[in-house]
Amino acid sequence: MSALPAEPLRPLMNEPTAEPPAGTLSPARVDEILESAREPAAATATGTPTATGTGTAPAPAIAKGWPLALAVLAGTLAALVWLFWDTGRSMAHTWHTLETYAHGFVIAPIVLYMAWTRRAGLARIVPRPAWGALALVAAAAFAWLVSELVGVQAARQFAFVAMAPLAVWVVLGGRVAWALAFPLAYLFFSVPVGEALTEPLMDHTAKFTVWALQLTGIPVYSEGRYITIPSGNWEVAEACSGIRYLIASVALGALYAYLTYRSFWRRALFIGLAIAAPILANWVRAYGIVMLGHLSDMRIATGVDHIIYGWFFFGLVMLLLFWVGSFWREDADEPNRVATPGGLAALTDSRGSLSAGGQPHRPGSDGGGSTSPLLFVLAGVAVAIVAASGPLAAGLVSESEARAGGVEVALPVAAAPWTGPTAPAEAWSPTFAGSAQRLHRVYQGEGRAVQAYAVLYLRERQGEELVGWGNTLLDPKDWKALASPRRVSVSLPGQGPTSVEEIGYTSGRTQRLVWQWYDIAGRRTASPEVAKLLGAWARLTGDRSGYALVALAADHNGKPENARAVLTDLLASTPALVNPLQREFTAEAQRRKED
Repeated sequence: MSALPAEPLRPLMNEPTAEPPAGTLSPARVDEILESAREPAAATATGTPTATGTGTAPAPAIAKGWPLALAVLAGTLAALVWLFWDTGRSMAHTWHTLETYAHGFVIAPIVLYMAWTRRAGLARIVPRPAWGALALVAAAAFAWLVSELVGVQAARQFAFVAMAPLAVWVVLGGRVAWALAFPLAYLFFSVPVGEALTEPLMDHTAKFTVWALQLTGIPVYSEGRYITIPSGNWEVAEACSGIRYLIASVALGALYAYLTYRSFWRRALFIGLAIAAPILANWVRAYGIVMLGHLSDMRIATGVDHIIYGWFFFGLVMLLLFWVGSFWREDADEPNRVATPGGLAALTDSRGSLSAGGQPHRPGSDGGGSTSPLLFVLAGVAVAIVAASGPLAAGLVSESEARAGGVEVALPVAAAPWTGPTAPAEAWSPTFAGSAQRLHRVYQGEGRAVQAYAVLYLRERQGEELVGWGNTLLDPKDWKALASPRRVSVSLPGQGPTSVEEIGYTSGRTQRLVWQWYDIAGRRTASPEVAKLLGAWARLTGDRSGYALVALAADHNGKPENARAVLTDLLASTPALVNPLQREFTAEAQRRKED
């Protein structure tokens, strides 16, 4: 890892009262520039004795307004933490409980350190509030509100973190925000996100492992994420997805690229390698683990030792990645030589200590004088008020939902040759925390059986959502997903293509094919993401007709096409299952019961 960029060259002192004509350099000016260029950057920034031994270089002058501006910014950030305390606490809880995201604890200190290394350049910028950026704060508050309504924790956390750099932009101004663009962007690595990639990474890891084993000449039988070879059976589990390595690699790679390179394309290329390398390395790691177990007759690499081997392998890959990246490193001085009108190459650092003409950059020379202290205070208060609109609106929506009447959901009666729905003989208890109603029934016809399950939510809140982490149709202790869910288009007579989400499961004895879809306030979709957005719109518009999921399941013995045919036949004969579910308000249902 390369050293951080040198501190800016100190402003030239003892300037002559008469400025030379533009475009020329007097002998005295040339001597000053060359003498400044010879002085170590660290000495000029810290006030230590210069290399010539002629004295002590003064600390860089600080533009007016910084002390108050920083105090207001600190107060604004504290207000944001208070307003979104639950969101911040959920992030910290994830950092503490999941090792994959433990790096979140050090992101803020890293950002502060990077900002500190740029203090000399920042001191020369006059901070001024940027009122136009308040619109982006309002957008972040609205994004948080929508995320709160649909229960997407990662999106809610992204919106919360985005408010920190936006607060810097509003209170200190666009020039300061741009100077701190990368450190502020690095804050987003604190958001514990990436779990959605786990299952796709598992699928691709399994496919590569099967391909590599076949290439090696080892007989392989695979069923989704389950791999069987002559020496034993293997499962590509969640820990084998490589998501931990990927997240750690991207965070480290981005920091390394910022510290090592200056050009955008080199940074982008290295970050791209930091994304690709852990994915490819994890595939090779998974194949290596299976080979180690195979060659040792399943004596090694079958327990915790293969996890240790994985982290060792990942560390080696990262060292190689940084070593290769060091061949492209850019010295801090290379892009900072600017040709002067007189033909000299005047040294200038990346923060602009010297202008192209060799003239010193004076504090406050970026336009105008200092800003009124009251404007900083007003900017901070404005950020807090605009950001508070998100939690305030969420509270109003929750209050209106508490007063709304509930609804009931019913599975439709089947048409011939199917019968039902009837009470099931098998216990099936999906996990949907906070649901208002659950129905489990069975449809039968001509020796075939389809289990139907419907779940209804009248309102959603954190931890109690129709589409949420932790909701499962089948107990993961007994049933394992064969692959990630996929979208299937079903052609039904008189209705055209109908989309459902298909998931295959196995229990070791039985295989089960599940089709599911959502009915959100009367609108049907097979996409969990679209269901989330429809749910947010229903809550914002006051639609209280509920959020439901319907799942149909058919068992098979290794031939999922047979189960698809059974499910298609049921849907074709009973179109009410495809259309929005039959609902009736509980008040009306109660009145009919009384009559």
